[in-house]
Amino acid sequence: MRLFLMALAFTLCASSAFALVARTPAEEKDAPVPAESPAFSCKPEGFMLTKTDSGLRLLGEMKVPTPGFTYDMTEEEPGPDGSLHATLRLKTPGGMVAQVISSVTVDYTFGGAGDRLHVNIDRDFNWGDASIDCAMTGMTQ
Repeated sequence: MRLFLMALAFTLCASSAFALVARTPAEEKDAPVPAESPAFSCKPEGFMLTKTDSGLRLLGEMKVPTPGFTYDMTEEEPGPDGSLHATLRLKTPGGMVAQVISSVTVDYTFGGAGDRLHVNIDRDFNWGDASIDCAMTGMTQ
């Protein structure tokens, strides 16, 4: 009996570990393209750029001086080498907020495709990264 219960427990654990999770159509649209697609490296290292069916998705986190910061991303004309350019404007929260270092998650999909991405960061505080730079692995940033 004990051997039967152990075999049953193992079977249940093994089968749930390999269960497939269905994605919604929206998740499928922004799902990263399989590994054979080019890889990108970014500076600062907390950011990553991945190729999706709808463009290039930038994902990362930035430190900000207070909770409640939001952002706007403005895409600019591509550079002469085809690189993507944009400006990320950090928007200060209104009203009274706690003066404690927090973070804001940046999740933005660029409509175009390219080998490089340069994002200027427009902020009203004087510390942190001034830009985000990503390049296809093997290229200099």
